[in-house]
Amino acid sequence: MYIERIEVVGFGGLPRFDEPLDRTARFDGSPRALVALEDAVQLAFAAWDADALRALLARWGCVNPVVEGTGLPEGAHWEAAPGLGAVLERGADGLLIVGLTIMLDPPQFGKLRRLAARDNRLIDALAEGARLTVRIGARFSPALDALALDPLGFVLGAEAFPIAGADRPVWMTPFLQGLRGRLWRGPIPGPAWGDKARSYRAEDQRALRRALDALSVPPAALGDAVALPDGPAVYQGDDLVALRHLGPDAEEAAGLVGAVHLSGAEILLVNRPPPAWVEWLAQQAEADGSPLEQVILIGTPGGRHLG
Repeated sequence: MYIERIEVVGFGGLPRFDEPLDRTARFDGSPRALVALEDAVQLAFAAWDADALRALLARWGCVNPVVEGTGLPEGAHWEAAPGLGAVLERGADGLLIVGLTIMLDPPQFGKLRRLAARDNRLIDALAEGARLTVRIGARFSPALDALALDPLGFVLGAEAFPIAGADRPVWMTPFLQGLRGRLWRGPIPGPAWGDKARSYRAEDQRALRRALDALSVPPAALGDAVALPDGPAVYQGDDLVALRHLGPDAEEAAGLVGAVHLSGAEILLVNRPPPAWVEWLAQQAEADGSPLEQVILIGTPGGRHLG
């Protein structure tokens, strides 16, 4: 699964943006515009993932956010959020809009084909291919202490489906829930390495092996690596040294390698990756052994200019 096009409306620093995305997309420009693009992508995925919504609200400084809704998130409220107004462009009237055109992967397409036996509308929709366009609105309260998430559009192929009322397809909510976890933003935290190391699942162990191999070669080039319960470590002579003892560059390497191989995501967003890592990250979209279908690099010189 990957994003073919993104539409952004109402964000501070990026009031309007509507452009196609490459499988490896690079952007440069003003810091505010770059962060707004990251936030916009995460906001779209937060419309079907409560954890992603909580993480975004925490990033925006919302204190004790509470996500509302069953099935899919419908909104949230919080105690306070100093400076939250900077998220919104002046004159946006408290409304953010994000639209994504997504190319679905074969398992998702197959799931919809099976559902077509019970919903004839899917037959014509799928004849146009595996392309899904969703539009999400997030409207903030005047006091900036709550927001409501509203679906604004769901178009499969050339077929627009009702998003509310009795005509809304019963399969729409579980299908959108199935898109959870497809996006990862930034390096992965160290404990994720330990989680994989303790897992008995064969696919987790294979992913861990690929990650350890990546640490041993450039750009990480950390040497023979192993996974400990609290994170990766490398052999130095007769000593086994945890990466936290090798400084921030080693920890950053573990975070980036982990994001590629251990997050399970199909779309990876990285803001201002270290120069030595830009080309390696760019090569991970559709690479053998990597689950990634798309890498979006924010703040890389020579990328498409924002803001």
